[in-house]
Amino acid sequence: MATHHWWILWFVSTPLIIAALGLQNRRDAYSCHICRARKDLRTRSVWGVPVQQAESETVPGNPEIAHRHDWWRYSFAYSNGPYGTLGCGAACHTEGRYKDGVY
Repeated sequence: MATHHWWILWFVSTPLIIAALGLQNRRDAYSCHICRARKDLRTRSVWGVPVQQAESETVPGNPEIAHRHDWWRYSFAYSNGPYGTLGCGAACHTEGRYKDGVY
């Protein structure tokens, strides 16, 4: 009977472990130099396939300026594996938060 339980545990846990090792969380931060709006894009992926995405505008920008946003990614952060156990990192442009070089 013990061998039977071992196979059940193996068949249940192996796919969960493989899926957990393929987890990636990523946060991209964008800005529009025209109206000074900023937004965050958060993506959760499993083995490179996006499964969840959330976008939020963190700074609304100037509503009096009629334009199409010129989004520019000024930073990103990522973590691989559950809680970043397989690595994490971040990068940003040092010349400013906006495309025109202004913070």
